[in-house]
Amino acid sequence: MEEYNAQGLMRVAMTLMVSSLCVKFEAANGSVVQILDDISFNGRRGEILSLIGESGCGKTTVLKAIARVVPISSGKAEWLESGAHHQCVVSYLQYDAPLMPFRTVLHNACLGFELAGSEVAKKLEKVADLLIRLRLGDFLNHLPSQISGGMRQRVAFVQAIGVQPDLLLLDEPFSFQDRVNQAAMEETVFREIKESSIACIVVTHDLEAAAAVADDVIIMGAQPGRVSARLRVPHTMTGVPPNERRSLPAFDEWADAVWHEVRHARHA
Repeated sequence: MEEYNAQGLMRVAMTLMVSSLCVKFEAANGSVVQILDDISFNGRRGEILSLIGESGCGKTTVLKAIARVVPISSGKAEWLESGAHHQCVVSYLQYDAPLMPFRTVLHNACLGFELAGSEVAKKLEKVADLLIRLRLGDFLNHLPSQISGGMRQRVAFVQAIGVQPDLLLLDEPFSFQDRVNQAAMEETVFREIKESSIACIVVTHDLEAAAAVADDVIIMGAQPGRVSARLRVPHTMTGVPPNERRSLPAFDEWADAVWHEVRHARHA
């Protein structure tokens, strides 16, 4: 088991450090509404963190604050390498990430590599491989209007990976997927994070998916949003891909432990 200090921060070298993060908004009547309160956690390259909790607890706001889409009222979200501050390339895949309507699936998927300054011709094989693994191989020349919402979500994921980020933020990446395509998506997310050594945060309402994909599960309470607990995947499942992890005898017990903490957070 990993060791944590009183704030839930690992006593190891980290890449992403979120410290005492607070977000407040001013309501229409002039009152101040606190959305997030004292959020602290960290993550490393090649590690997947899942943020889970009831609707309205601020999971998506955590991603937006890290990505600087919403202002941070107090606290920090910073990127550290060897203890020093560094610029961080962040790729944020929103819940309803749009695609360019005039580009095909293949050319939409290549957009991330273009934005990263890569020679797209050299990346076509990787892009095509990703799309095939995500069950989109028969749709490379289709336009976004000709494919389903779940398909568009998978194309947007390939875009996000193409930016070659240090940190990948995924908001409900499995939400539009049927069970077969969700399994393909989970496996691809897991493989890309591990092989490319990207730090990743996944927001999901699917507790089983969180248990299957994540290295650590962070459970949030609500009103205001706060970290209620952080659970480390059992050592017997460390590094085990999602589909294989689900088949392990201890998986149901692990998923039940996550559900227990979610229920506790709701009544805390």
